Amino acid sequence: LRPLLQANSDVIATVQLGFIGIWGEGYYTDHFVDDPNNPGTVSAARWQDRLDVLTALLAALPPSRMTAVRTPEMKQNMFGTTTPLSQANAYDGSLLARTSYHNDCFLASDSDFGTWQSAAAKSYMADESRFVAMGGETCNYNPPRSACPSALAELALFHWSYLNIDYHPDVLTNASKTDSWVSGGCLDEIRRNLGYRLVLQAGTYDDAVQP
Repeated sequence: LRPLLQANSDVIATVQLGFIGIWGEGYYTDHFVDDPNNPGTVSAARWQDRLDVLTALLAALPPSRMTAVRTPEMKQNMFGTTTPLSQANAYDGSLLARTSYHNDCFLASDSDFGTWQSAAAKSYMADESRFVAMGGETCNYNPPRSACPSALAELALFHWSYLNIDYHPDVLTNASKTDSWVSGGCLDEIRRNLGYRLVLQAGTYDDAVQP
């Protein structure tokens, strides 16, 4: 993969880790766990195996690009930390600083279908999203949580950069659903606000054009 990733890095925002588990979300899997019948229990040795995969993917990417894992607990367990990135280390080019998130069940339940297991993990993910790429998709029509007011608040809280517009249509674009984003009138605002903008706040210019 390395030659392809390097050659096309100008159109790559982030690369989801994948490789492990159904849907590449690191959960339902016969590998990287000690007991496939209990995929929620991962030993320290298997977390190290997962970190090895993550490390290899980051090595294949240019240093300016990140990879994304499915949950904050995955990052915490692989790196052995519960301290979120800060201004001091967010730009140091380390594996930790280059590991971001994809939430593929945004607003699907109170925990976004297991994206976090505690309020502390949710807060950790929100804190880190100030510095790392954040994106994903919705997967379940779940008003009022999936409706516009909650969507706008949580997209801002987690600093979302990108969103799959094709899934789930009942949440996003199904006009027959009273609380879809298109019915609620927030879809255009969300489109405008995704990602980051560069704003010129002040400038100093010469008062003459150099010939």
